[in-house]
Amino acid sequence: MSFERFQRNQRIFARIDKLRIKAWHWLVLAVLMVAVDYVGGPTIQFPFLFLIPVMLAAWFTGSRAGLILALLLPAARLLYGSAAWGDWLTLTAVANCMIRIAVFSLIALLTSFAAGVRVLRGLIDICAHCRKVMDAQGKWSTVEDYVERHSEAAFTHGICPECARIYFPDHVPQPGVAGHGPRPSEG
Repeated sequence: MSFERFQRNQRIFARIDKLRIKAWHWLVLAVLMVAVDYVGGPTIQFPFLFLIPVMLAAWFTGSRAGLILALLLPAARLLYGSAAWGDWLTLTAVANCMIRIAVFSLIALLTSFAAGVRVLRGLIDICAHCRKVMDAQGKWSTVEDYVERHSEAAFTHGICPECARIYFPDHVPQPGVAGHGPRPSEG
């Protein structure tokens, strides 16, 4: 996938995210998919239709909504199938229901995991001296700002032990210097 296509897809998903889609939206979609499956009757099954609300709920609302639908949709099919089509509640139907629940749950978990992954791809222009990064509009910003704008990562600042010894020698124990270094254990 090209970087431009990746960015376009990210913009589309960002617009959908701004719609503030709630969990009940997925429930409505799930009911619609159950209705389509019901129209197919007992012999024609559309379990792949159930993946649509499961995956969308897991992607946009989180794993909990996806897992709930992964459980409810196969169970609903089993229940309305046995109620509508008579003696349909057999061991085979229950086993198929359990298999669908397991598969849909796995797909919901993988989808919610994938939704949380945002990857920076392509070449990033970075100044060899000050380490600022140039974005697509030609603006220069710090690495922290660039990464925070283009991913879900956030930065905190600390200081590594080596820099602490160089820049703050009075506050960091120096190995081999009297009064600094590891203290003998008190006993």
